[in-house]
Amino acid sequence: MPAAQLQTLVVGTGDRIERVLLPALSTVSAPVRVTAICDLGPSDQRITALTNDGLVNPETPVFTDLDQALDAGPYDMAVLTQPNDQHHTIALRLAEYGIPVWREEWFAFHSGQAADGPTAKTEAEEAIQEHANAGADLVIDALDLGDRDTDLINLVVNAACHVSEQPEASFDAMVRAKYDTDPNEVRDWWDGWS
Repeated sequence: MPAAQLQTLVVGTGDRIERVLLPALSTVSAPVRVTAICDLGPSDQRITALTNDGLVNPETPVFTDLDQALDAGPYDMAVLTQPNDQHHTIALRLAEYGIPVWREEWFAFHSGQAADGPTAKTEAEEAIQEHANAGADLVIDALDLGDRDTDLINLVVNAACHVSEQPEASFDAMVRAKYDTDPNEVRDWWDGWS
């Protein structure tokens, strides 16, 4: 049975959506379908480029009003690429609808805005961590790696997941949080390996 498609709302049609984000989404194991596009200042040229590149179906509705786009849902996720100064307001609006958000930049410019956002791990963060772990498993299984390389891949995945939660975290703080052990012990795992 094929996996259900993730109904996705794209909010913003900047250059990164075409060059980076939609191509990246096309490679994930769960099929992603752009169900609607919302851009507060849409460019017909941008929409045409997304369509010509096969990233968006020509029949995909395009909205210039976020509320209209939200009413056209439901959506399993949203990709947020509006200008940075709009991320906070739009991300909160999407959260009100319970839509996990994948964004290209931060949700907030300052701590006052950050305090408005959710404090718990979002479904989107959990999904990203799940996919990072699945990607690590895919590489580890396909390459039949030894313990050293497997441990290193897992360490990188754990570090990436930790930094997604705490961007200013140090290596030592990540190790304590993810491994519940002394960071020097983890460093010692690679002593003697060549």
